[in-house]
Amino acid sequence: MIGAGPPGELSDELVAAAGEALARAVGLSLSAGLQGPLGLAVKAAALELGIPAAALAAAAAAGERPALELLAEHAVIGETALWRRAEGLVALAAELVDRVPPLRAWSAGCATGEEAYSLGLALLDAGRDREEDRILGTDLSARALARAWVGAYGARATRKLPRELAERWLRPTDHGAQVDGRLLRLCRFERHNLLDPAPGDHFDAVICRNVLIYFDPAVAASALVRLAGAVAPGGWLLLGPVELPLAGGLGFEWVERAGATLLRRPVAASPNRDGAGSWWPRRKT
Repeated sequence: MIGAGPPGELSDELVAAAGEALARAVGLSLSAGLQGPLGLAVKAAALELGIPAAALAAAAAAGERPALELLAEHAVIGETALWRRAEGLVALAAELVDRVPPLRAWSAGCATGEEAYSLGLALLDAGRDREEDRILGTDLSARALARAWVGAYGARATRKLPRELAERWLRPTDHGAQVDGRLLRLCRFERHNLLDPAPGDHFDAVICRNVLIYFDPAVAASALVRLAGAVAPGGWLLLGPVELPLAGGLGFEWVERAGATLLRRPVAASPNRDGAGSWWPRRKT
């Protein structure tokens, strides 16, 4: 049970110990700017449970999985939006539009799903609308993924989407907008820790932007190797601009397209499609 020990006081040392345990579990780095927000995350997680903050921090520091998972929910930075850095999505969609179906893409660290839906929107807007295509969005936060499955967003999440695209691919609701049914069909979501093996391989495209910057350098490099390994021969990797320097040793081809940098895995062999899609989560009803 979380918080079974004596409450005590929430000290900087206890917050740091909880942070070190969190880094070991999910890769989040205190050196990447989480030290201050982590203290707030500890207090928020403890308030949710109705226990002293020190008890929650102590449980996390001891490696108790429920405490670490709850702390991660409050510590993970989930700020995102539809059509964020759209030049990369448009360039990637242009490379994928004629890909032999079924198309498989992975949006890693997708938060509440905006990036996965944005790639789907770019593909649909480019003229690719195939029933068998799938985009998998993964994230550490179960709460964020629950929102992603719904595909409903407020004004802040839709502010970057041009009006003509919003009118075509979003449906107004009382509280904001709902993504079009074709996007709901295209995207699936599941929980995944980037420290774990990739949720499959031979993806035609993998997107992971502004996620690895919150990891320690060694952890980020290890996670990037797993991301790159999930890309099919001839497939594409899209990273955030500040994460691109990490990709120098991957052996991928760097391709500049309309203001975006895409990374292409050299073609060495045709991907094996046997059983592809068997692990794709069903849409929740």
